[in-house]
Amino acid sequence: MANRQCMVFDGIDDYVDIASIIISGDIDKTISAWINPADLGQYVLGAVGQYWLYYNATYNRFQMRNGISSDWIISSSSFPANNWYLVTMVYESSGAIGTLYVNNNSYSDTVSSVIWSSGFTFIGRSGSSRYFNGKIDDVRIYNRALSEAEIKASYLGQTVSRTGLVGEWLFEGNALDTSDETNNGTVYGATYQDVPLRVQGIQSITGIQSITG
Repeated sequence: MANRQCMVFDGIDDYVDIASIIISGDIDKTISAWINPADLGQYVLGAVGQYWLYYNATYNRFQMRNGISSDWIISSSSFPANNWYLVTMVYESSGAIGTLYVNNNSYSDTVSSVIWSSGFTFIGRSGSSRYFNGKIDDVRIYNRALSEAEIKASYLGQTVSRTGLVGEWLFEGNALDTSDETNNGTVYGATYQDVPLRVQGIQSITGIQSITG
């Protein structure tokens, strides 16, 4: 079976512009992506002044931030650089609960309402000078909150309902949006690289996934 591909970012000026926020208002939402960070602090993706996913290389932790209110959710476990992780940000409007999942590990807290207005949304960048160094694959955005069971299933390579899927970028040699929204991305500098199929299905759903490449 042929290798799949991922997107590679240089941490200097590479990013993908997906043009619009896709979902807005104080509603349930989920962002999920496979991420392989290099050993620098990285803004993985986000919308300027609205939300960010950040990798803190000082502590090897992922951080989810509501940029409007500066609420942070930070993983209490460490996740070393140069490995693949499934990172999922979930917001539930009822109760204003934000949950950050790294593989099968969850970290949650009450946050201010995450209201994403229209605007530019980036993969590999947040703001004008904050870029990601590493690899990103299979970015998905939903207008609903994925359940913990669905996130586990995704981590294990199992089928997850496409209900509410409003953005999907698989980076198979292009930045096309394979959801029904067809919100195709524009690539600035980032390149594609073959990546061996991840073997989630033979791993325990507890503990830390560690796949290099």
